[in-house]
Amino acid sequence: MNDKLIRNNTLIITDSKNKDYIIKYISSLNILSNVKVITNSEFLKSYYFDYDEKTILYLMKKYNIKPSVARIYVNNMYYINKTDSNNKIKKIYDLKKELIDNKLLKINNYFREFLKTRNIVLYNFNYVPNIIKNALNDYEYEVVNNDLFSYQHNIYEFNTLDEEVEFVACKCIDLIKNNVDINKIYLTNLNDEYRLIIKRIFSIYKIPVYLNDEYSIYNTHTSNLFLNLYSSNISDTLEQLSSKITKDEEDIYNKIVNICNKYVWCSDYLDVKELIIDDLKQTNIKKNIIDNCVKEVDININILDDEYVFLLGFNQGVIPIIHKDEEYLNDKEKMLLGLETSIENNLIEKDNIIKKVSSIKNLYITYKLKSLSDTFSISNINDELNYEVFRNEVKGYNYSNLCNKLSLSKALDVFNKYGIISNDLSFLYNNYSKLEYRKYDNKFKGIDVKDLYKYLDNKLLLSYSSLDNYNRCNFRYYLNNILKISPYEETFMQLIGNLFHYVLSKAFLPDFNYDECFDNYIKRELSKKEIFFIKKLKEELKFIIDTIKQHNSHTMLNEELYEDKVYINLEGNIKVTFMGIIDKLKYKKVNDKYVIAIIDYKTGNPNLNLNDVVYGIEMQLPIYIYLTRNHPKFNNNIEVAGFYLQKILNNEIVADKKSTYDDLKRKNLLLQGYSNSNVDILELFDDSYLDSSVIKSLKMSSKGFYSYSKIIDNDTINKLVEITEEKIKESSNSILDGKFDINPKRIGTENKGCEFCSFKDICFKTEKDIVNLKEYKNLEFLGGDDNGMD
Repeated sequence: MNDKLIRNNTLIITDSKNKDYIIKYISSLNILSNVKVITNSEFLKSYYFDYDEKTILYLMKKYNIKPSVARIYVNNMYYINKTDSNNKIKKIYDLKKELIDNKLLKINNYFREFLKTRNIVLYNFNYVPNIIKNALNDYEYEVVNNDLFSYQHNIYEFNTLDEEVEFVACKCIDLIKNNVDINKIYLTNLNDEYRLIIKRIFSIYKIPVYLNDEYSIYNTHTSNLFLNLYSSNISDTLEQLSSKITKDEEDIYNKIVNICNKYVWCSDYLDVKELIIDDLKQTNIKKNIIDNCVKEVDININILDDEYVFLLGFNQGVIPIIHKDEEYLNDKEKMLLGLETSIENNLIEKDNIIKKVSSIKNLYITYKLKSLSDTFSISNINDELNYEVFRNEVKGYNYSNLCNKLSLSKALDVFNKYGIISNDLSFLYNNYSKLEYRKYDNKFKGIDVKDLYKYLDNKLLLSYSSLDNYNRCNFRYYLNNILKISPYEETFMQLIGNLFHYVLSKAFLPDFNYDECFDNYIKRELSKKEIFFIKKLKEELKFIIDTIKQHNSHTMLNEELYEDKVYINLEGNIKVTFMGIIDKLKYKKVNDKYVIAIIDYKTGNPNLNLNDVVYGIEMQLPIYIYLTRNHPKFNNNIEVAGFYLQKILNNEIVADKKSTYDDLKRKNLLLQGYSNSNVDILELFDDSYLDSSVIKSLKMSSKGFYSYSKIIDNDTINKLVEITEEKIKESSNSILDGKFDINPKRIGTENKGCEFCSFKDICFKTEKDIVNLKEYKNLEFLGGDDNGMD
C-alpha cells in the first residue's frame, strides 16, 4: 500500500471494492491518521447532490412514471449542469432545476470548501472518469495506483463448462495439499451458470466454497405475503405478517421492516407502495460470510502475492464486459456533455482488464468451448496478452472417488447409446467394476423428528390445501409445505382470483363503493393485454354481484361472514393449528340453533367430488362445516342448510335459443353442491327450492325431490364431518411422525397424487410407489347419493 494514502488530512476516492480494503489496511497500522475514504458514488453525492425517497415519489406522482424511470432521470442529473437545445438534456436540466427549487435535492454546501483542506488521492484509477475530472478541475489531486508487475500466465481450454470447473477443483486440491491457505484461494468472473455447476462439482470434491449468489427478497414467500396484507396502516400489516412467518423467515421480515421505516414521513403507506415494491426488488438476501473455504471475489479487488485466483469463463462477450449504446443518454448526447461514449468505455474496460490480469502473480485462466445452449471462443484480450493456450488439460483420477464413478457412468451412457468407447472407460471400469450403474433408489430415507420439530420451530400450521397435498402424496407435501421449494409467483389468473374474492367479501357491506374497491386492490404494473382483460372482468364481476343480490332475495339467512378465519388447536408433540378461511357463510339463529349455508367461490372449473373424502382428498366443503362447528360464534350448535361451490369466473356458456345471453350467464352462477333434505331447514336458505332460482339442479314435485337433485340428510352430513375430522387428526399425526414417503394415490384409473404436481422431476416415482385405492361413486361409502356435478 502506498504511503501517500495514510498522510494526515487525506481524502481517498476509490471504488466500492477497494474502500473496505483500504480501511482495513489503515486500521491494521494502529496509528492515528486523519484519513477519510469515500467511493466514487459518495463523492458525486457530496460534490453535486444527494436525494432520497421523497425525490423519487415527487417525480412519480407529478409525471406518472415508475420508480425505476424516476431514478434514471435523477442519476443522469449528475452529468447535466447546463441546458442545451437537445430535448433530452434540456428535459433533465429542467427537472433538476425543479427539484432544487422544491428542495428535493440535498446539496452539501460545505463539501467544496472541505476539499480545499484535503490532500485528494484517487486510488486505483486506471482511468479517471470525466465527471470526476471536471469536478476536481479546480483542486489539486493525485492518482495513486499500486505498483504493478506484469506476469505471464497460461490459459486452459476445455470442451465443456463441467470439465473447466472440474479442472479448477483439482487445482484447488493441489494448492491445499501444498499448504496454501484455503482462505487465500479465490474464484472470479462467475455468472449464475458457473455458480450452479461449481456448487455441484465442488461438493463432489468436498471443497467448501462461498459464492456471491444473492437473490432479491421480492420473490420470497414472506414478501408476497407482506404485499397481500399491505394496507395504509403499515403497523397492522407488519403485525399480521409477524404472526404468519416462520423462524427461518425472520431475516427477510426484518429487512421488510427496515424498508418500511424509510417511509415513516408519509401520511398514507398506500402512496408509497410502489416505492416499497421497488425497494423489495433491490434488497438482496446476503449469506453470512464463512471462513476456511474458497471464495468468490470481484476481479478488481486487491490481490496479494501469496493469494491464488482462478479466472473462469475467459470467453469473448463475457470478459471484458461490452458496453452498448443503450443507456438513457446515447453516445451523441454524451459527446455533447463531455462524457465517455460506449466505444471509449469498451476501450477503457479492455485496458483495465489487461492490466489487472497481468498484475496478479498466481493466476489460472480457464475457458470453455460450449455449454448446453451455446458455443464460445476465447476472449480477444488474449490477442494483446498473447498467453499460451493449453487445450483439454486432463484431470487426474486421484482427487475424488465419487467424481470417478460419475465419470464412469457418463462413459457407460455414451457407450450404451452410441457405441463409443471413451479414453476413460477401460481404466475406470477396471477400478470400479462393482459400480451400481443404472440403479437408483428413490425412496425417502426418513427424517429425525427432533430435527423436524426444530426446523418447524415447534409449531405446525395446517390448512385444507396442505392436507390435500399430504393425502395425495406425502412427499409432495414435504417438498411444498415443509421445505417450501416452490417459489411463489402470483400469476395474472391468481391476481384475478384474489381480486374477485376480495371484492366479493366487501360487496354486501354498508358504504361499499365498487369502483374504489376494485381499482384500489390492483397495485402492481399490468401489461396492455392484462389491462384489456381487467376492464372486461370488471364488468363481469359487477354482473356477478347483481346476480348474487337476486339470490339473496330468496333467503332468510340474512346474516353473513366473509373471508372468516377459524383456528383450531390439535393435539400433538408440538403446537399444531388447523386454519381455514370460509369465503362466505350465511346464517340465522332459529330457536336455539344456527341455520347455516356455506358458499365457496371458485374462479376455475370446480369439481365437487365428495367420494374421495374417505381418503382425505378434496375435503374442502366438509372442512368448512368442521370449521363452522368449531367457530366460537356457533359453538357446535348448527344445522346445515347446504354447502356449495359458486363458479364466479371461467364459466362456459352453452347456447340456448330459449334464453338470453344474460340468462345463460345467471344460470352458470347457480350454486352447485348439496342441499339439506329437510325442507324446513332448506327453505330458510332458499325459498325457491321447489324449482330453485339459486341452486343448480334442485327441483321438487309432490312426490319429493327429483332424482337429479343433490340432497343430503343430517346423518350423512355428520358422517362426512366425522370422517373429515378423523382425516385431519390422522394426517397431522403422520406429519409429526415424519412420514413423507413417495406414495402418490391412484383412485381407480386417475392418479390424484401426481395431478398438477410440480415435483415430478424430483421424486422419480415408479409404478411401485403408486398406492392404488378403491374408487367410490355415489357416496356409496356413506350410503348416500351422487353429487351430480357436471
